[in-house]
Amino acid sequence: MKPVKDHVIDLQEYLKGKQGERKGAFSIWGGDGERSRFALPMWRAIYLARGGWGALLWGPEDHVPRRLTPYFVLDLQSEPARTSVEEGLVEGLWSGDGPVLIDQPPRPVSILLGTREGRRWFMVIAGDPRSERLEPSTRDDLLFLAGECAGLLFHRDLAIEADDA
Repeated sequence: MKPVKDHVIDLQEYLKGKQGERKGAFSIWGGDGERSRFALPMWRAIYLARGGWGALLWGPEDHVPRRLTPYFVLDLQSEPARTSVEEGLVEGLWSGDGPVLIDQPPRPVSILLGTREGRRWFMVIAGDPRSERLEPSTRDDLLFLAGECAGLLFHRDLAIEADDA
């Protein structure tokens, strides 16, 4: 009987260029314990959106803050992972309920995941400035991945534990 090949994503192959040299970084900030579960959906989202940086961010529910607080960051372009967050990344997402996706090049892709315990939660995928909108099927896949992250945040109560980060 033949051994069944597992379908594990080999990130080492992704990080190697054509000549075998390392072509980028793979650094995580905030990936301790249960939060490590965000690594795969965030990596898939970054890959789909052709980004180089992705984060789960939060801000107070009742007002737009000057800065958002990172909860989980995956950076494919820098080591260590960049945790500073530009202003305006989630512009247009401060009212309403999730999920809502904003895809307006050259801005990063931003998704409102929802609210919990007085916080508004977002997924942001950034990289080189984009000139074209994402394909509809890609936007659908990104919303699915955002739903995975929202499920981890809200149904595993990780959003409540954000103060411990």
